[in-house]
Amino acid sequence: MHVEFSCKLYEHQLKRGAHFIHEHPLGGKAWDMECITKLIHNEKVMISNVDQCRFVFETSGEDGSMGPARKRTGFMSSSWTLIEELD
Repeated sequence: MHVEFSCKLYEHQLKRGAHFIHEHPLGGKAWDMECITKLIHNEKVMISNVDQCRFVFETSGEDGSMGPARKRTGFMSSSWTLIEELD
């Protein structure tokens, strides 16, 4: 329900010429939802797939040491400048 509500807000933003950003782990079920798929096919919407470790996202290893955490994440937005920065 949360994702569907968010999609309605994203569509409202697009209609009024404003922007939105949606973030969700790659491989998550939300990317296959009908409302997300509809937005992905909108000519105003772009996607960037990134690793969170690029943004200094860290986790602890088995020995307790800290290191980069690879968390594949998708960002969907109507702002080309934001997507360009993420890419």
